[in-house]
Amino acid sequence: MKISLTIVLSAILFSAVGQDATPDSIVFRERLDRFINREFLKLKSDTVLNRLKAWYGTKLNSLGSCLVVFSHGNLKPAELASMTARIQEFAELLFEEGTPIYLSIGGSQSVEWSAEQQKKNRKSNLTFVSLGNYCVVEKREGEFESIFNRKTLDLLGIEKL
Repeated sequence: MKISLTIVLSAILFSAVGQDATPDSIVFRERLDRFINREFLKLKSDTVLNRLKAWYGTKLNSLGSCLVVFSHGNLKPAELASMTARIQEFAELLFEEGTPIYLSIGGSQSVEWSAEQQKKNRKSNLTFVSLGNYCVVEKREGEFESIFNRKTLDLLGIEKL
């Protein structure tokens, strides 16, 4: 009973601390809304993606929705190819509008790393966006990050950060 109570109280404490509106959390929320959850209206049509939209019940018109399906869906090679093209399309659209971003999907210290990079790397108006500090980054999440970032850096003519 004591262990259960300790776990519940710890969860409540961490939830309350996690909701603190520090400047970093405000920037995180703004970038999440502006880049990750933003729905893009001008996307290329693809029959494979249309099937995935119907299957997963999501429009696949935001980085966030594509990240979830790409990372956790049971995708066939043709579906992976279409999702890869969509991920690169997001990078192109952000580049074209003058707001290229570099994603940090997760991992320990991801938020701090992104903030540090934002301060010291002013290359081509590149904005560093972190999805948070969590320990385990799934293989496909890392692939998503790599596909997106490689396309962004290619568009900017940057070989390596």
